Parts: sequence; structure tokens; C-alpha cells
Amino acid sequence: MKNTKTSSNNMIKQLMILYNMIMVIYSAVISFSTMWAVYNLGYGLGCAELPDPNDKRTDIFVWIGYFFYVSKIVELLDTVFFLWRGKVDQVTFLHVFHHATMPPSIWWGVKYAPGGMTFMFPLINCLIHVAMYTYYGLAAAGANRYLWWKNYLTLAQMIQFIIFILHQGQIFVQSTPCNYPKIFPAAIVLYATVFLILFSNFYIKAYWHKQRLAKSLEKRQQQQQHQQQNVHFIDTIQHNGGQLFHEKNGTIKQMNGYNKSHINKSTLHKID
Repeated sequence: MKNTKTSSNNMIKQLMILYNMIMVIYSAVISFSTMWAVYNLGYGLGCAELPDPNDKRTDIFVWIGYFFYVSKIVELLDTVFFLWRGKVDQVTFLHVFHHATMPPSIWWGVKYAPGGMTFMFPLINCLIHVAMYTYYGLAAAGANRYLWWKNYLTLAQMIQFIIFILHQGQIFVQSTPCNYPKIFPAAIVLYATVFLILFSNFYIKAYWHKQRLAKSLEKRQQQQQHQQQNVHFIDTIQHNGGQLFHEKNGTIKQMNGYNKSHINKSTLHKID
């Protein structure tokens, strides 16, 4: 029975490593393909209008959108692996909301407005997923010594949402009109804002509060250690038959039967 369980765990571990490796490569291909398309079409950080349907160069955005959509379907396996390993606590509201809403959102954008302003979404998101699945792969392989950057990964995810908000939101404030349906940037701004709030809440609970608690605990332990040292010091003096006095400048001296007559008592205050 024990051997069967060990064999099952090893199989899950190997599948997770393979899955994460595939997702790293898959996400990298989408991100760098988007970079190439953006460069080839001369897109900048400003307004990016809908591609000309007669320009065959823009067909790549349809394919990028399609594979980006497929990636969101495949990523549902994240939940399967969590449950398979008994990590029910990792299936949070943030996790469920993310995986439940991403596929229909991507499908909507690919069907009605592939390319244009939305190019930033697969470019940045897949780049983040390269780092994320690299982390998951290392964790599955048991390489815990290389996982110190987990909180930075969460920060990177939060930064991507800020980039989406700024990039898509510019269409509503720029003076020059942009030939792109405003409903899509509006949806992305709203969507990214919701995720920024959820991820910020997660970061505060998972990292910030824990760091403050750890520092508070460390400070308390240092205070307790200092108090124990003081008690031990006083007990040692009293055990030797002496009394503790301190001068006005805070210097501690011992007074016993041998040196008692050599101390100016007017400058000493007894410690009770």
C-alpha cells in the first residue's frame, strides 16, 4: 500500500514537471510571437488600431489570439493538479475567478477584435506565465532552494495589471482619436482593476502580514532572551552574597563584604 502511494506521488510529480515545462515553452512562443508581430507592423505604446483585414501580415494576430485562448483552457489543469495533490487550500476565490473568467474573455476579444490595442495582453501575460510555470516546475521538482523569489512573482503579476490599465486607459484621455472599439479597452481596464485588487489583497495577506508577524516574533524572542540573561546575571551575583548597585551614570557595581568600605554610598542607588 505504501509502495503504491509512493509510486502514485512520483507519477504526479513527473506529470507536473512535464506539464510546467510545456507551459513555459508554450507561453514563451506566444509572447515572443506577439513581440515579432508588433515589431513587424510598427506598433508602438500608443494607439494601435484594428489591423486591415486585407493585410495578410495581420493574420498572425488571429493565430496568436487562438493559441492564447487555448492556453487558458489548458491552464485549467492547474486546478486538477492542486486537487490531485490534496492542495485544496490553493483553490482560492482568486484562483477560481481567474480560471473561470479568462477563457470566455479571451474568446470574446479574439472573435471580435484580434490585434490592435489588445496586443499587450498576450505579450505581457504570457511573459509572466513563463516565470510562473518555471516556478511551479522548480517547486514540483523539489528545488526549494531556488524558490526565494515567490513574492517577486506576485509583484510582477500586479505590475502587469497596472501596465494593462495604463496602456488601455490612454485611449480615453488622448486627444488624437484612435480607430479601435472602446468597449474592449474599457473591459480590459475593468478586468485588470479587479485582478489588481484581488492580487494586492493576496499579497498583503500572504507576504506583508507574515513578514510583519515574523519581525514582531523575532523582536519578542530577542527581548525574552535579554530578560533571561539579566535574570541569570542577577541570580549569579545574589548567589555569591553580593548586592547590586548602579552609579548615577548607569554603571553597575557589586558591593560585598570586602569592597563595601571603598564605595561612596552617596552616589549609589540600590537595585531592589
